[in-house]
Order: sequence, then C-alpha cells, then structure tokens
Amino acid sequence: MPVRITRSLKLPPGPPRHCLTGNLRDIPLNSRPWETYNQWKKRFGDLVYLNIFGRSLLFVNSRRLASELFDVRGAIYSNRFRSTMACDLGGFDWSVIFMPPNETWKHHRSILQQQLGKLSMVQHQITLEKHSRNLLALLFHRPLGFLEHSRHAIGAMILESTYGLSIQAENDPHVEVAERAVQLFMDMLLPGRHLVDILPFLKYIPSWFPGTAFKQKANEMKIHIAAMRNEPFAAVKAALKAGNVSPSFVSTILEAQSASNDSFGKGKIDEELIKSVGATIYFAGIDTTELTIQFFFIAMILYPDIQKAAQEELKKVIGTNSFPTFKDRPNLPYINALCKEVLRWYPVTPLGFPHVLKQDDVVDGYFVPKGTLVMGNTLSFLRSEDIYGPDGDIFNPERFLKEGVKDPDPAFGYGRRVCPGRYLADNILFIIVASVLYAFDIKPDEKNLPNLDEFMPGFVPRAKPFGCKITPRTSAMIPVLEHLTNR
Repeated sequence: MPVRITRSLKLPPGPPRHCLTGNLRDIPLNSRPWETYNQWKKRFGDLVYLNIFGRSLLFVNSRRLASELFDVRGAIYSNRFRSTMACDLGGFDWSVIFMPPNETWKHHRSILQQQLGKLSMVQHQITLEKHSRNLLALLFHRPLGFLEHSRHAIGAMILESTYGLSIQAENDPHVEVAERAVQLFMDMLLPGRHLVDILPFLKYIPSWFPGTAFKQKANEMKIHIAAMRNEPFAAVKAALKAGNVSPSFVSTILEAQSASNDSFGKGKIDEELIKSVGATIYFAGIDTTELTIQFFFIAMILYPDIQKAAQEELKKVIGTNSFPTFKDRPNLPYINALCKEVLRWYPVTPLGFPHVLKQDDVVDGYFVPKGTLVMGNTLSFLRSEDIYGPDGDIFNPERFLKEGVKDPDPAFGYGRRVCPGRYLADNILFIIVASVLYAFDIKPDEKNLPNLDEFMPGFVPRAKPFGCKITPRTSAMIPVLEHLTNR
C-alpha cells in the first residue's frame, strides 16, 4: 500500500539544496566521485537524499539497508531509471538493463539465467581456457601491450561463448564497435553528466541549436549499438544456415527456435529478443571484465608479496608441466580469494546501476517519494570495517580465507537486478588470473607506475594508463610459451 504522507515524515538528510537547481552542483564530476559519496555518508549517515530539478536521488550507504530495500522490498525497488540520453536518443531501449520489471523483462531474465547460470558455464570453460592460452602467447610476444591483449582475450571469450565466432588477432571490428559503445554508455550513466536525463524535454531541441553536443554523442552511440546488436547475430544465422555453426548462447536459442522447442516456456522466441539477449551478454561483459583485469594488474604491481604467494600455490598444485584449468580451481583457495579481492577492492560500478522506487515508501523513519533514483554505495559496502576489517583500502586476499567473511556480491548488483552474467565474469577472471600468474612475473615499470590518486572521469573507476614489466617466471617456461606463440 502507498505510504500516507504526513507532516511528521521527513525526507532523508542530505546537502542543502539551491532554490532553483536543487543539488545539481553537489553531484561530483571528478575522477573519484566515491570520495564525495563517502563524505556524505560520514556527514549524513546511511541515507543521503538529493534533489535535482525535482528528480529525487537516494544514496544507500548501509549494506543492511541495501538488502532490505533491494531484496526484501524488491517488488517496489526493482524498477529501472530510463535514461533519456541512452534509450530515447542513444538507441539502447531494447536492453534488459533499462527494462521495467514486466513480463518482457522476466522473459529476458529467464533466458539469460538459463544460458548464464553456474551449471551452464561448464560447457564454455574449454573456450575460456583456450583464449587464456592465447593471452599468454600475446603477453610473451609483446608484453608492453598487456591491457590491449587482455581486452582482446576477454572479447574473444565473450564473443565465442555468446555467438560462437572467432575474432581477429588484433583490431577486430566486433570488439572495437562494442568497446566504443560501452565507453559512450558509461559516460551517459554518470549521475548529472547529461542534463537531458534530468530535463527530458531537452531531447526535442534541434541538433543545430547551441549546447546540443549531447545529441551528436547519442547518435554515435546509436550507430555502434545497432552494429553490435545486429552484425554478430547475422553471422550466427548465416553459419546456422550453412550448417557450420559453433555452439554458443545464441546458436542454442536459435536452434531451439528452429526446432520449435518450447524449452524456455514461452513458445517461439522472436529474433529481436534473441538479438537483445546476445547483445546484452556481450555489451555488459566486455568492458566491465576488462576493467576488473586492469585492477588485477595494478594489485600485482603494488603488492608483490601477494603475487608471490599466489604463484607458490599455483606451483604447488599444478606443477610445471601444464597450465591452470577449471579442474584445478577447488584446490586453489588463495587464487579464489585473490579473485574475490580484485572484485572487492575497486568494483567496476561503485554505485551500481540506479533502481527506481515504484511507490512512496518509508525507510528508517524517512519518507522516500515515488520515482526516486536509489543507488547502493557499493564501494562503501565493500570497504566496510565491520565486514572486511579496518584495512579496506588495502589489497589483501587473506581476508577471504577467514570464516564468516562475506563474498563481494554487491559488485554484481542487487536483488532482482543482480547481474545475470556474474558467473561468466567470475570464470573469466579466474582463468586469466591463474594463467597469467602461473606463467609470468608482473613487475613495476618505474617510469609509468599506476596512480590510484586520480582516475579517468566516468561512471566506472578506470585508472589512467600505466605500465608494467611482464617476464616468464622461469627459463623453463620460455619454450612452453614459444610453443603457444607458434601454434
């Protein structure tokens, strides 16, 4: 039932508002916006309320409250903010990311969960292992391009798992299109970055009018989004028709449709839906996983003792005559803890994706109006002293070897909106981390060290360019890596 508004109910605390623009000037647009959010937490508490031109925003700074709102009260906190910039202007209105929790959304989610569930990952692990070996060959051959090689490997893993397609060794058009689309999309998600999301009527202003550069940016995204959604799908359909299709998420669904298989419980699945599901997997996975691997490299540079401990475990479990596989994973507790710590240390989306409140509500005695954008302060949760200890800003996998320490689940979102691709991301992270540490030493480049005091501006914490020295761990590893290179 909607909450009755009474004079005794106050809005949650927050920065004082300007009479015309509200809290517009309070939204941080610098490279470390989470620092502002944490200052608000210290000043105002577990709930921080802002209002920008009449649009309410609520920052949830307590993991307890996040669980209460997004899980227990998920029925009214699972709506999604529809970005005018991304959906109406940028052509991203087809994705489950922005869908309201209706029957169409449930249908998309059920397919994604079937195709990306924990058990479904087993059939794709050989593909991920193959591309992890290719990554090792690239790192051995040209170690200076370690981030580009990692991005290529991740793109290959996701593209082959999703569409059964192989990608070019470098400059693959599918990967480049997706990367540019993701870059533009992440820029659009930064709170307060584009005024058209606060004042949607601005979308009607002609493109020639001064101050409408946002329209050109949205049009560029629309072009890239359309190519990313249509071209890989068309390639799978052509391969299916020719009889040489490779197993993948999309080919499985297409083959089920072709056979009139009602395995998804909704009758025949239309092609637009399949396009959307495939593109969502690829779009949502490539950049976020790449950024996670970026922080893995940074951690290994800054914490050499942790790198050494991980390598010792790999040597003990795997020996010297093979590479890590998923079969080794149960015997690699330190590597698993290291992967969890990478996710905890710098989550890709420090505030998650905004949820929208479906109806008026009362939270901890405060009135929260219908339509409020509600964001979980993920980075704050994952640095919580109560859960992870007083050294939350320090990279330390051993915290996850202790009993009772919670996994970094908020890194993948909340409640009914939790990321359906989390198991794919987890598998990719594990096989890259284990493979790279097994084969190489990662050392700092003193002339180009990582700088965690300043990030690239945007919705996600992207570190500024940095370097590192990657060398084979032992002389015995050199011929093995040469063999990988010459395959």
